[in-house]
Amino acid sequence: MRMLQSRIRPERYWFTFSLLLAVLFQQGYAEEKGSEPAGTSVEVTAEEARAIAKDAYIYGFPIVMNYKTLYNFVIDEDSPEYKGPFNQLACLARLFTPEDKAVVTPNADTPYCMFWMDLRAEPVVLTLPELEPERFYHLQLIDLYTHNFAYLGTLTTGNGAGKYLIAGPDWDGEKPEGITDVIRSETGFVFDVTRTQLFGPEDLPRVKAIQSSYDLQPLSVFLGQATPAAAPPPDFPVWVEGSQFDERFFGYLDFMLSLLEKPLEVDKPLWNRLARLGIGPEHKFDFAALSAEIQDALKAGLDFDVSHAYGLTEVHGSAVICSWHEEWDLLSISEQAERKKRQDVRYPMLEELVVMDPETMTPVPRDGETIGEVMFRGNIVMKGYLKNPEAGAKAFAGGYFHSGDLAVCHPDGYIEIKDRSKDIIISGGENISSIEVEAVLYRHPAVMEAAVSAMPDEKWGETPCAFVTLRDDVGDVSEQDIHRFLSR
Repeated sequence: MRMLQSRIRPERYWFTFSLLLAVLFQQGYAEEKGSEPAGTSVEVTAEEARAIAKDAYIYGFPIVMNYKTLYNFVIDEDSPEYKGPFNQLACLARLFTPEDKAVVTPNADTPYCMFWMDLRAEPVVLTLPELEPERFYHLQLIDLYTHNFAYLGTLTTGNGAGKYLIAGPDWDGEKPEGITDVIRSETGFVFDVTRTQLFGPEDLPRVKAIQSSYDLQPLSVFLGQATPAAAPPPDFPVWVEGSQFDERFFGYLDFMLSLLEKPLEVDKPLWNRLARLGIGPEHKFDFAALSAEIQDALKAGLDFDVSHAYGLTEVHGSAVICSWHEEWDLLSISEQAERKKRQDVRYPMLEELVVMDPETMTPVPRDGETIGEVMFRGNIVMKGYLKNPEAGAKAFAGGYFHSGDLAVCHPDGYIEIKDRSKDIIISGGENISSIEVEAVLYRHPAVMEAAVSAMPDEKWGETPCAFVTLRDDVGDVSEQDIHRFLSR
């Protein structure tokens, strides 16, 4: 990939385009559908194969993406995301940047420790130090299903010191002396994401000292006993980026089910249906061995509709979705994208979603042009920010949660996000949306990634500055080429 930094003239950009976020939820696609017991060989029709493939993709996508993280962090020593072997702490006392891509959107104010644990042979013991009462930290424990099955730290176990035994599904021992608590996982492999609050750049040495005081050791070492025999290493398949979107997905899912070994009770019907395609721990999935008709059915099962959701952490994640109208199917692709990026249907527990003028606290007109701030009110909205009442009071001025997102409201009541208020670029008295400039850049065939921010300018006060990653399979593209494209 090649990076190109470009300074953009402050012009009004009339192009808009939507980069859609497809959110796949693993929500237990395990309804009873007359499935056969796992391990049996049952002929399937193309229609049945497509239906099974679709459910497999919805159920298995987060599991397969979890394998991507595991492979990059633990197996591929040449990966820029490599952290180290299983059962070894990996901490970085630095701020994360857009170059950190193995995990979606890391926080900027909580340096991370990220590591994988292999619990098949024996449990491990996590030792946590006592921290200052005002410092937030937590350990997020994630199993192979991507279930966040436990949290340790400020909001759950507090800031006191503790020793926590993390055990897999096959361990049946008693809590040893000196262990604060036993945390059990449904899977033999566990991913840990540890976040430690950073108060500012000058606080980095303290965060580094805290991270170095975290400890991870096998239970046998903690007890001073002989180390049990190691579990046989799985034959980890090489991760190929992009395979999560085509028929290769099923091979990775087959491997991950072999690591899970047996389904949860609620997942048994679906696992039995997957077995009909040769997917599961008692099988070795072979796409090439399937008939051409079934191969096409599996590929067709990967074709899905995109649902566009919007929300923030402060409102329990996604809080509103775009309700699609059937007549929009007749529009062009670009017109459909314009509709898809709008939002209208609130979650049931959200009382109100409104675009208002933050100064007058009155709703903006439904003209699709007047910009206001998106505000929320309802039971899914947070109470406030932890140990920061001033920020909480500011966020809830006027009785609504101020999101900081700028939007317009269309005549049909749909809202459309335009930008973050702090990201608006004011150039020569004109407001320029960084999102709209990025959307235009993404329309250039050579652009793979684009980010736009403000930079100081003597004449205009500030002006847009674009950081562009070019595709590897294109020829030379200069800054002037990008400028000419934007000015068309």
